[in-house]
Amino acid sequence: MISLRLPITATWLVLAAIAMLLAGCGGSSYTSSIGATVGADKPISSAQAVAYANAVNLRAADVPRLQAARLKPRAETAAGPFGAAIDRCESAAFRAGVVFGISSQRFVHLSSPLQSVGSGVYYFKEDALAHEYLAAADSPLFTACVKTVASNEPRTITREGSKVAEPMFSDARLSTLRVSLPGVQAYGLRLAAHSPVSGPGGSEAYTDFLSFVKGDAVITLTAIGKTHPFPVGSERRLLALLYSRAEAHKL
Repeated sequence: MISLRLPITATWLVLAAIAMLLAGCGGSSYTSSIGATVGADKPISSAQAVAYANAVNLRAADVPRLQAARLKPRAETAAGPFGAAIDRCESAAFRAGVVFGISSQRFVHLSSPLQSVGSGVYYFKEDALAHEYLAAADSPLFTACVKTVASNEPRTITREGSKVAEPMFSDARLSTLRVSLPGVQAYGLRLAAHSPVSGPGGSEAYTDFLSFVKGDAVITLTAIGKTHPFPVGSERRLLALLYSRAEAHKL
C-alpha cells in the first residue's frame, strides 16, 4: 500500500487502487542488479539506470498544484509500463524478458477535481522490444484482456460483520488517445472504469497512459482523474517535458 502524508479517503483509494493495478506503482520490488539483463547490446549498470530515471522522471516542481503521495522518492518494479497485472495481456511482455522500471513519486490533488499523475522509465533488452510492447497494446485481444483484468480485480469490504471480495471496477473501457508532439512517436491509451469504492452510486475513474520509446527504454506518463479525465493540456505539457529530459540526458 502507498504511504501517505495525507488522510486516506475513499476517493484517494480509487486513485491508489488504479495506480497500483495498472501503473506498477507500489508493485513488486526489484533488487536493482540489472547489469547485462537490460540493454543486451550495451548493458547499463544499476547506477546508470537510476541516474537516468532520476534525471527524466517527474518531480515536485513540475506539478506545483499537486502533493507527493509517497514518502519514497521513487519506486522500482520488475513490471512493464502497464503494470504486472496487465503484463499478462501483452504477448510482447513475455518476449521482452526482464523489464526494469523506475517510477517517480505519485503526485495527487485530493480536492475537486481529484487527480493523480506520475511517470516511469522502463528498460527493455533492446529498442525493438520496447516498440513491440507498446504497439501490441493497440490490438482487440489486448483491449479485451484489460477489460477482464480491470473488472475482476477484487476489493475487500466488510458487509454485515463479514469480509467479502467484490470487483474493484466495472464497465471497463479501453480507447486509443491521439498524442500530438512534434517529432515524437507517442502512444496513448485511456482506461475508463466505474468504481463503487467512492460511495453510493460510485463514480467514473480515468487512467491515461502516454508513452514513447527512447533507446531501449519506454518512458510513460500515467495520469488519473476521478469523474473527469486529467486535463489534456497538462498531460501534453508533462509529456513534452519528459521527452525533452530524455533527449538531454542520454544513456
